[in-house]
Amino acid sequence: TTAPLTAPPSAAQPPLLRFTGCAQFRQRLVFATLARRGLVITGIRSDDEVPGLKSYEATFLRLLDALTNGARIEINETGTALKYVPGIIVGGVLEHDCGVEKAIGWFIEGLLPLLPFGKKGVALTLTGVTNDDTDFNVDTLRTGVLPVLAHFGLTDGLALNIKRRGALPEGGGCVQLYCPSVRQLIPINLTEEGLVRKVRGISYCSRVSPQMANRLVEGSKYVCACARVRASSHAPTRPHTRPPAHTHTHPRTPLHSRRSVLVAGACC
Repeated sequence: TTAPLTAPPSAAQPPLLRFTGCAQFRQRLVFATLARRGLVITGIRSDDEVPGLKSYEATFLRLLDALTNGARIEINETGTALKYVPGIIVGGVLEHDCGVEKAIGWFIEGLLPLLPFGKKGVALTLTGVTNDDTDFNVDTLRTGVLPVLAHFGLTDGLALNIKRRGALPEGGGCVQLYCPSVRQLIPINLTEEGLVRKVRGISYCSRVSPQMANRLVEGSKYVCACARVRASSHAPTRPHTRPPAHTHTHPRTPLHSRRSVLVAGACC
């Protein structure tokens, strides 16, 4: 007699990961995609007055589905349960509207661990809110996060371009993110804290006179003088081309300061 053919244990499908609640929603989906493990999330705001997924979480799911091929997403009628089976990370050229409930930085922050592992590089155009008071703004990501990622080997083509700014409640901002595809990351060793070499900020304004940005620069220089910190004597103003009328976005003014008022983002 011949023994029945059985699949080896390594070929068996791994069990689904199971979570409860909406905490770490982006991280669960992204890491499940990297590990190629399906997951089930239950009890998503089941006790709230408006239970289920929020619209920005559904938007993140659609963006993740666009970046992959073969993903399966199942949501129950109330939106309190989600089943996600990841597909293959493809990448490519994509455009996506992030809405106005969450800033664009919220979406980029969640996707950054995933983008380098696509079959091809990613050229992602995102529209929505570029700066708000709750999420990572695009300036912090551009000046603080991307330079750190470059040490892992993402040097060729990694960039974040701010085409126009958008603020609440209408949004209208536009950001272009470029991330190359790499076969293997370069390990780094960060053991020394080091000293602060530069502190920079960006002054911007929306729906007010462009002179407000210049006043913010002058105010930050005054604060630097009071704190006996040397401020940059060159703070150029580079106006952007006027965007469509519904965005009401005005110029931004880069500045170099120790401290500033209403600064969009700062990095060390």
